[in-house]
Amino acid sequence: MQNPHHLVQVQPETRNHQGFFIAEETFFLVEETPSGWARICSDAHSDGYARCHLVNPDDLKSLKG
Repeated sequence: MQNPHHLVQVQPETRNHQGFFIAEETFFLVEETPSGWARICSDAHSDGYARCHLVNPDDLKSLKG
């Protein structure tokens, strides 16, 4: 599935807005919310559903591609 969003990777031990650790994998940046969170999603799951998280934008590393 092609996606027009910017690809990012989370830093080690990144937590979401609920305090849970996020898997260290490639995500696409959907948006930065007005409250300062970055919404990231991954569609790399076998069930076909995207997994999205709200994280601190400082915990993201941009991927060129």
